[in-house]
Amino acid sequence: MLSALGCGFGEHPPEEVALLFKREIYRVGEKMPYIYFAIYNENQTPGSIGNYEIFHKILVKPDNDPLWLSAQDVWLNHLIASIQADFPEETLGDAGGSGAKSPPKPAEEDKTTLQTPAGDVSMGTGTGESASGAAVDDAGSTSVSPPYYSADAVSGSAGPFGASHVLPATSRSVLSRAASPTELVNLIIFQRRPAAAMIQRFERPDDVSIFNITGAVCIDPADQQLLSCYVVKVNETVKWRTGWDNMTVVQLKDRSKKGQVRDGPGECESWEYNVDPSPRYSPADKKGNREVDMQVSELVDYAVNVLNLPLSYWRNDSEEGSQARASDRFYDTKGFGDVRRIVVLKIVRALYEKPKCSFTTPLDLYKSDDVYYFPDGAAFTRSEKPTAFMAAYILAVNANSRMLDASRTRGQNYVNRGFALADIAPAAAARQRRWDLRRHRAPQQPQPRLQHPPSQP
Repeated sequence: MLSALGCGFGEHPPEEVALLFKREIYRVGEKMPYIYFAIYNENQTPGSIGNYEIFHKILVKPDNDPLWLSAQDVWLNHLIASIQADFPEETLGDAGGSGAKSPPKPAEEDKTTLQTPAGDVSMGTGTGESASGAAVDDAGSTSVSPPYYSADAVSGSAGPFGASHVLPATSRSVLSRAASPTELVNLIIFQRRPAAAMIQRFERPDDVSIFNITGAVCIDPADQQLLSCYVVKVNETVKWRTGWDNMTVVQLKDRSKKGQVRDGPGECESWEYNVDPSPRYSPADKKGNREVDMQVSELVDYAVNVLNLPLSYWRNDSEEGSQARASDRFYDTKGFGDVRRIVVLKIVRALYEKPKCSFTTPLDLYKSDDVYYFPDGAAFTRSEKPTAFMAAYILAVNANSRMLDASRTRGQNYVNRGFALADIAPAAAARQRRWDLRRHRAPQQPQPRLQHPPSQP
C-alpha cells in the first residue's frame, strides 16, 4: 500500500514521485504482483489537477494515448540519463571534477612539480598563490569547497577496502601537505560510484527466454495427464481474456458492474469501467476454485509480460487456434503434439524457482522445499477430463483433496476394485515384454485346427 509520498505538506513534486514509483514497479516486476495507491483527494477545487489526477495519468494506461510511456520506457529513459551523467560529452579536466572543461592552453607556466623518489623537490605554488592559502585549506576552511570528495566523505578515512598500510592518514583537505620529504604529498581521493554498466547489470530486470529455461520435473506418477488437465484450465483463462478484449465499451461497463475483470473468470468487487481502476483479481470462491484461478492468472501474466508468449499460444490445435497464432505472428505448433505441458514446466521453474512440482496437497510435515505444489484441485476443475487413476493417486496422498464429485467417485471405485497405483505397467511396455518372451520361447509343434461340424438344417 503506497501513497503520494511527501506530495502534501512535504511539497514534493508529484510527477517525480509517481515516475519514481513507476520505475521501481518495473524493476521489481513479478516479485510484487499487487500494489495499491491511496491518494488523498478530498477538499479539492473542482477542475483543478491534484495528486490523484497526476498519479492516475502516469500510472494508469489510457485507452488511446500514443504518447503514454510504459513502466519499461520510463525505466529505460532513467537508465540512459544515468549513463549520460556517468559519461558526459565534455572533456574531463585535470582537477575540475567530472564534466569540467580544460582550457585550450595553460594560462601561465605551471610551477607545480612533483616529488622525486629522492624527495629533494617539494611541491611548490603557482604564481599569485601563497603558502598560507594551502595552510588554511589544510586547516579545514569552510569558505572554499574542495573539487573532490575527501576520504572522510566516503565511509571514513579507511575507505571501502579498509585502512592502508602504505599510504599515510589524510586530513579533510584534498591536497595534504607533507610532514616529511618521504611522504606522498599529492593525494587525491575520488568518491566511489558504481559505473553505469554495473548499475545496468544488477538493477535491470532479467531478460528471460523460454528456450533457455530448464523445465521443472513433475514428480507425480500421472504427470502428463495432470499437466494436460491443468493446460485445459489455462486455456479457459485465455479464452476469457480474449473474449474480454473483443467486447465493446457498453459490454465492458456491464461486466464491470457485475464485478468481472479481465484477469480471469469469476466476480470480484463492483467497479466502473473507464472510471475506476480494475480491482485486484480475487474472485468469490463460489465453486471452490479461487486459488486455482488466481494462480493460473499469475502464470499467464508471467508468460505474457516476461516470456513474451501471446495468449494465442495456449489455444488448442484447431483452425481457430492456428489463425490466432498467425495473427500474432507466432509459431504454429499444430502437428508437433501438445508442447504446452513442457512450457508449463518451464514457467514453473522460472516463476517459482523450484526444480520440481506436484499436483498433490500433502501435509505440511511432508512437503519438500524444492517442490512447487500447485493449488489444491488445479487439475480437477472439470469432471470429464481427469481419469480414475489420477483421482486415485491424488486421494491416496490426501483423502481431503479438492475435486468434483464425479472425479472423486471414479478414484474411490478404482481403489475399491483392488487396482494398485504403481504395479501396472503401461500397455506398450507390457506388449514389448510379451513379444520378448515369445521370441525366446522354444518352438512349439503346430496344433491341428478344430473345425465345428456344419449345423443341421
